[in-house]
Amino acid sequence: MKKFLFPVLCIAAAMLSADDKLPVDEDISLSRIFDFSCDRHKAKEAELLQPPAGEYAFPKNEIIWEDGQPILYSGGVRTSLFAGQLMSRTNGNPLSARQLRQAGVNLFLVDVNYVHSKNIYVRSNPRSADPNKTYAAFAQNAGALLKSVPDARIIIRIWASYEGDDYKKLYPDALLAEPSGNTVWKNGEQRANYLTEWKLYLAEKIRAFLEKVGSSRFAPHVAGVYVGAMNTGEWWYWKDGKFYWDYSKTRQEAFKNYLIQKYGEDGLKKVKARYKAKDEEDLYRLPTRKERTGAILPNTRVADYYQVLNLPVTNAARYIAQVVKAVSGGKLLAGVEFLTDLHVMNVNGSVFMNQLVDCPEMDFFGAPSPYSLRYPGGFSPHRAADASLKHHRKMFFAEDDFRTFTSYGTPAGRAGCPASTPLLSANSLRRQGCEAILRGHNSYLMEFGGRWFTHPDILTEIARMNRFRDVVGLFKPVRKSEIAVVSDQESQLYGNYFATPIELRQNSLPSIGADHDFFELRDLLDPEVFRNYKLIIFLNICALGERERQGIEKMKSDGRTLLFLYNPGAVNLTYNRFYDLSDAGRLTSFKLKYQKAKSTWGKVKLKANTENLRRVLSLSEQELELGSLRKVSPGELAPVDHSTIAAGTNLIGWAIDDPDAVPLGASSDGGIRFAVKNHPNWTAYYSTSCSLPTKIVRSIARKAGCHIVNLQGDVVFSRGDFISVHAAFKGKHLLHFPSGDKVLECVTGKEYELKNQRLEMECNRGDTMLFYCGPQIAEVKKALAEYEKRQAEEIAVFRKNNPSPLASPGWIHHSRTNRRPVRSGPFKFSAFVAPAMLVAGPFRDFDETVAAMSGLPEIRRMVKEPPPPELSMKLDTLNDLVKTAPPADPARPLWTAFWCNPWNMLSRHGIGRGQSGFYSFLIQTEKDTELSVLFGTDARAKLLIGGEEFPSKVGTNLRKITVKQGLTRVLLAIENASGTQGFTLKFFCGNRDFAWAEYSAVAPNYNWANGRIFLNPPEAK
Repeated sequence: MKKFLFPVLCIAAAMLSADDKLPVDEDISLSRIFDFSCDRHKAKEAELLQPPAGEYAFPKNEIIWEDGQPILYSGGVRTSLFAGQLMSRTNGNPLSARQLRQAGVNLFLVDVNYVHSKNIYVRSNPRSADPNKTYAAFAQNAGALLKSVPDARIIIRIWASYEGDDYKKLYPDALLAEPSGNTVWKNGEQRANYLTEWKLYLAEKIRAFLEKVGSSRFAPHVAGVYVGAMNTGEWWYWKDGKFYWDYSKTRQEAFKNYLIQKYGEDGLKKVKARYKAKDEEDLYRLPTRKERTGAILPNTRVADYYQVLNLPVTNAARYIAQVVKAVSGGKLLAGVEFLTDLHVMNVNGSVFMNQLVDCPEMDFFGAPSPYSLRYPGGFSPHRAADASLKHHRKMFFAEDDFRTFTSYGTPAGRAGCPASTPLLSANSLRRQGCEAILRGHNSYLMEFGGRWFTHPDILTEIARMNRFRDVVGLFKPVRKSEIAVVSDQESQLYGNYFATPIELRQNSLPSIGADHDFFELRDLLDPEVFRNYKLIIFLNICALGERERQGIEKMKSDGRTLLFLYNPGAVNLTYNRFYDLSDAGRLTSFKLKYQKAKSTWGKVKLKANTENLRRVLSLSEQELELGSLRKVSPGELAPVDHSTIAAGTNLIGWAIDDPDAVPLGASSDGGIRFAVKNHPNWTAYYSTSCSLPTKIVRSIARKAGCHIVNLQGDVVFSRGDFISVHAAFKGKHLLHFPSGDKVLECVTGKEYELKNQRLEMECNRGDTMLFYCGPQIAEVKKALAEYEKRQAEEIAVFRKNNPSPLASPGWIHHSRTNRRPVRSGPFKFSAFVAPAMLVAGPFRDFDETVAAMSGLPEIRRMVKEPPPPELSMKLDTLNDLVKTAPPADPARPLWTAFWCNPWNMLSRHGIGRGQSGFYSFLIQTEKDTELSVLFGTDARAKLLIGGEEFPSKVGTNLRKITVKQGLTRVLLAIENASGTQGFTLKFFCGNRDFAWAEYSAVAPNYNWANGRIFLNPPEAK
């Protein structure tokens, strides 16, 4: 982890004249488009932008903005809020697509690699970028998709990772190279350097592939092209190998080209002196690694070199969008996977978000959210400045690679915080859908492994969100956020990636109880934009030009509140001033002094001035528990002492020294690090830390006059009179609505009377509600009912007109859980669960089944087991129980073995609707062992572990138990009343609190390594 050396910056500031302008204003310069193409590239560039000889049968595709909501229309067909997705490894077997279509999904991403290999990650395997192979791979999956979903609309996602083996032969000077010229990594890898040769290589392959698609039967179904993995720059930083960026011949050529364009003849004379270049050759050389270890300052060799790493990738994204438009006659939509959240490495092409949103050929951007905050009760903000994208009419296409309960504890589920039960997962998916509807974007459901989205509860939720989008749109709600959050494009280049106020957006803002809009600074500088906000929170604005500073000055008006963090304006992009306190002081209005602080990296704590916090922010004693609301125990918010402010990753090395400011927090050395200052027509808050706790940010917002829906940490989204609330904890929640004496909860259809615009209601953690608080409650209820009926009728017609095909027998085992293990043990715990169990049933009556538990004969696997129950192979009902067996006698059960999963649906094991059954297995341990056990179910159940009853209520049940040395019998009786019910039974080993276990996967070392599972007693063969 690289930290900024603050003394170096101060020395650099002292050495430079405070009044001299830079040779080029960096803020203005970085808004320009720089051309890195040479004469040898021009003909090919022009050729790839030529229209095709004939018109292809692509439909007209467009994104129409309906009151702030982007709706993708393909050939006149209105597409769904959620899109499905087929990974390239689907190999012609779209196991989820049909069921998603029956939940209202009619738009699908079909992945295709433009480079093909037996295993692309193994360098010894040949790699081919043959467009014929690309088309064949696409045709296999698209053909299977259309067989299953004949009316599907397709966005082709082309993965831009790696190059074919022909690339290094064609362009040996366009490979990532060390200063020595070596291009071979220690693992034998050679990679493109992402300059013009790579751009043209990729564009040519994509065009050739699209021409084949355009001539095919698939053309009328294609809505757009989405290029994935364009955020290649971060890979350079993290990649295992000796290549920390690039010294290739073409990079040297591009660097010289850039300097000439940027500075011009007169500017180069100044730059030559600034670079301390001995001659022209020295002027145009690339910086050494040693030179790159210091501070990054504008108009320096290192900063200019970084632009020559960034800008060509930006240009490639723009150019590929132009190629997509050219080959399709403007009919296809063009998008890229780019991180537009203004927090990327300074060697990443997506630094230059503004150049991308200004590109008229670019229609949409996609990216996932960070994985660690997705659990029920939390929220992980998407990696996009979504308000700026909307401002420029660019759709954000959120990658909801959303891990559901089926992935808990699996390799795919070790990221993304999957919930343990279908209900928790469905509520979390509802949270994602409500956010998309109310903030105005679309989402695609990306399955990395298994069938994550086909449980009935999940499909019901997808269908609900798809129709809710259209119902909400009927009432033309307009977002009225009172809080603007802003970060700056150029500041990514000069700030510290590992210490930035962007963490406030990730960790604190989701729980303040009010929604916000996230902008890139350029867009918020418009007075017609910023006048709508009462509170403006500045994240990373460490590097500003004078025109940006002047724009921020205009925001200091109309009673507005501005919150600054960390190092605002520390780098001047117009003048030779770097970490000059006068710049930061003018920007924030605070008098400052240099005072380096002692703090623990990643765990900055400030001493709260509790008296001033009470007086200024009206914080109560309870609210002065300033700990992070992310630490939520099962029933309450975790208490913390009243005097410590958790303030993020790092402190900048200056303190507030202003007699007119009111101190709110100080470091251990007594330096004032957090304060407020009142002005005649505006209020300033400034903290020299990277972050502030949720409760303080919420109180600042409340003091600024912003409406707060909830003070308890719930996640809130809003648009007009529609407000979504995602519950952070189990218990009573007090909601304060902006208007009305009655609200409608749209999911349940229940109306609530308000008292003083407030509603108190009981919630479980992770519950998600969508409220309507306007005057048209009756009309909203009617529309909800009509659209539910209309959706059901449309799906019924689709099913009638399009009989479902069968799944491929060769692939069916990937989603089957009714196969029998050959042996009866021992098995190791896997994904925290027993990988196999004995099952008996079905039985007629649950109470009768429970009564039989105490007198069961010896539990032993049948010697000769019958065939597993027949499950459907039709894609529309895949794995549903085809035929229900007649009920047996629970007093004389017959036990058969099944492989099991993190979640077990009873019907997969032959227990049909209205029936009950037994599950059982033996645990063997060599010594008494304390475990945390989680039993989650949506059914009536009774669980015995070692003869002792374990809590078995509907929901999740977590308790510590001691498993005795020897053998312990686990016996479960459970009812399948609805036909879709199931359970999970997880065992965690470790000396820690597993209170979070119901909603978050954990590292594999919490698997019980020493426990063994047997189906029959070990001595029985």
